[in-house]
Amino acid sequence: TNTTIAYFYSAKGNNKEYNTSHNKRTFFSLIQFRGAKKKELFATCRTCASTSNFFETCAFIKRLARRDLEHKRFTKKIVIHKIKLDQMSKLDTSSSQEKEKSKLPSKCKHQLTGHSGPIYALATTHDGSFLLSGGSDKTIRLWNPHTNFKIKDFDNGHGYDVHSITVQKDNSAFLSAGGDRCIFVWDVKGCRVTGKYWAHTSTINCVCYETSNYSCFASASYDQTVCLWDLKSFNKRPIQKLSGDFKDSVTHVAIKNFQIVTSCVDGFVRIYDVRNGQKYTDCIGQPVTNVNVSNDSKCVLLSCLDDKIRLVDNSTGVVLNQYKGHSNKEYKVVSIFGLDESYIISGSEDGKIYFWDLLSANVIRQLESKSASSLSKNVGIVTQVVRHPTKSNVLFSCDTLGSIRIKDNQAILISIFILK
Repeated sequence: TNTTIAYFYSAKGNNKEYNTSHNKRTFFSLIQFRGAKKKELFATCRTCASTSNFFETCAFIKRLARRDLEHKRFTKKIVIHKIKLDQMSKLDTSSSQEKEKSKLPSKCKHQLTGHSGPIYALATTHDGSFLLSGGSDKTIRLWNPHTNFKIKDFDNGHGYDVHSITVQKDNSAFLSAGGDRCIFVWDVKGCRVTGKYWAHTSTINCVCYETSNYSCFASASYDQTVCLWDLKSFNKRPIQKLSGDFKDSVTHVAIKNFQIVTSCVDGFVRIYDVRNGQKYTDCIGQPVTNVNVSNDSKCVLLSCLDDKIRLVDNSTGVVLNQYKGHSNKEYKVVSIFGLDESYIISGSEDGKIYFWDLLSANVIRQLESKSASSLSKNVGIVTQVVRHPTKSNVLFSCDTLGSIRIKDNQAILISIFILK
């Protein structure tokens, strides 16, 4: 459903202050303060229900502002803010950020043990009731994170590290992949492998379902290919293989709204539009290790090996925003959108979890990652972060020291530590 949003911008420079506020007739008002005098200019605006539309509106406002301020030699940065119509009297963005921070995870309460090495894969069921983890010990474990209880071990399938897990919509099955070079299909209730899919010649970095009916899935591999599979097919061979475009390891793949979005170490993001038969290539210039698509499919979040996370417009390839402060130069570190997509979450090589405001790109919270052993001075790299499907204050994470954390702002934060 569409939500009517009010926008205003603020800027300071040359001893002048410029502000805009939204009136009830859906106009922007540019107010120039000069002592007791003020000048008002109006421009039509559009309402917004999605992330991309908001940034389109931001660009519209900035063009308007620069046009009016250009002849005044106004060169300072213009900041765009948004508020809901029922919050017209509250234009203090600092207080809104504090309110947003109060919803974010902040504490760690429990520790779960079970794995015997670093954890590389993490996934929740679609209702957030259960958690799946996989790692270097070649096992997959099913947890109830809310009761601090390990339910099952899936240890009779993988012979190598587990790198990726994705869950079926009805939670009855899941896919896993890793160093075995094949994709395993698991039956949760029977705790057994019901199928294997072979085609890759090297480690599989990522596997994901097609989310419209969950009958197809994709896999991305170190062998510089992406394979598309049909679960209903009897021959268990890929229905299509994307190869030749990638010049290095394909680190991640995501499918949404007939688009296959891939990231690669060669520094390119490639988008394959299945419905229109077109391919789009965006040059990022840095190795891209993870992609996350927004709910409306209009924005893509990219984790890059230059200590930056980029928000890119899916249709144009324009970088809308960059998020800095964390450390990411060597390893695959996952970044995701928050539940309402108003903030960004990412792990880091310094052992912390970072939260950024989507619009301002300011760091609004950091969570420390504690070692499994109080005697160890090593800091684990937080490689995976997974949010709860329905609760913004619950977050799951794992690191290379073998810990999975579920964080809650009410101290219902479960941490799964692996004892070596």
